Amino acid sequence: MISLLLLSLSTAPDALGQNLFCLCGCAQTVASCPHPNCSEYAPERGVYGRKYLEADLAAFRAEGLSNDEILDAMARKYGERVLTIPRARGLGIWAWIAPGLALGAGLGAVVWFLARERTAGETEA
Repeated sequence: MISLLLLSLSTAPDALGQNLFCLCGCAQTVASCPHPNCSEYAPERGVYGRKYLEADLAAFRAEGLSNDEILDAMARKYGERVLTIPRARGLGIWAWIAPGLALGAGLGAVVWFLARERTAGETEA
């Protein structure tokens, strides 16, 4: 029974692979990169295939790092662009703030427009 559970856990999709972009240019996560043998490597262009990223993940796991420590280590090595969810610090905080600001500005513009139309319709009548 326990061996079946361990087998199912070992074949489950890698949760960390869902939190990291593959840097081969496919714009997918490491876990969902469509290239079966994604091994492109061109550091001068910032291109690192899934095989290299998975090897780093395995090395960091072997060091005993936690998931957050692994994500931080990957971000230090490859830059923040490797993270699918930007960190809420530094410039990455704008990825969290900007949508709310844009939504607020859009709602404000709609309210202003509707109020203007309403007052314009009342003055004409």
